[in-house]
Amino acid sequence: MNSPTSQSPFVFIHIPKTAGSSFRHHLNGIYGREQVAMVYDRDSRLNDLNQAIANNKLAITGHISLDILRVAEFNATTNPFLFTFIRKPENQVISHFLHKMRDRKWNSSKELFPDFAEFLDSPFGNNWQSHFLSGWDKNDWKKHSSDELKDAAKSNLKKFNFYADTDNYTKALLILRHKLGWKRFSTENRNVSNHHRTSDALLLEFGSELKGRNKVDQSLFTKAQRNCEREYRKLPLLRKLFK
Repeated sequence: MNSPTSQSPFVFIHIPKTAGSSFRHHLNGIYGREQVAMVYDRDSRLNDLNQAIANNKLAITGHISLDILRVAEFNATTNPFLFTFIRKPENQVISHFLHKMRDRKWNSSKELFPDFAEFLDSPFGNNWQSHFLSGWDKNDWKKHSSDELKDAAKSNLKKFNFYADTDNYTKALLILRHKLGWKRFSTENRNVSNHHRTSDALLLEFGSELKGRNKVDQSLFTKAQRNCEREYRKLPLLRKLFK
């Protein structure tokens, strides 16, 4: 694990549908909106990331896969503070699907999912979070076994300064405050979906298949839970009492 310096940028590796909107809100409050670089454009992520580094942004957030991060132009003497959230896989897959349906992105992209069953057959429904952290190019995802995927994702997690599960969102914020000296802030959750009934219906019908297709993501989620709980137990009592 790299040790960040006082000039190190905070880099949030935002796996899609893992509390990113809420977390970006906190980063804007902590660092100031002008100091938070958004790296989300699919076609220019590496250029945008390198531009943020060149402009000495204090925080960077985006759908930055590990293969992109690996070739980013960080200064040799500056180690970024890397952080990510892992979400319970069934919830992440369903939320990802509903997000695409809600934004009607299938009308203008090649990612056409007329129903959830087809979505499950796509890369989005099969250990997406682990693949995102594997460091592999998308074109190589199908070339590796589940064991290779698990090893790659868990090995890359060791490169993060901290990682947590979204179920322990508030605890994760307290841990980051302690590690980085952040000021106090509200733990308001933003961009909360109102599709609870739809989510419940999808879980009821596809729950077994979701679990079967996302066993590697589940192992990653469990690892993130344990890591967050372990770091939380290390916090001074006053940090826990005065949130």
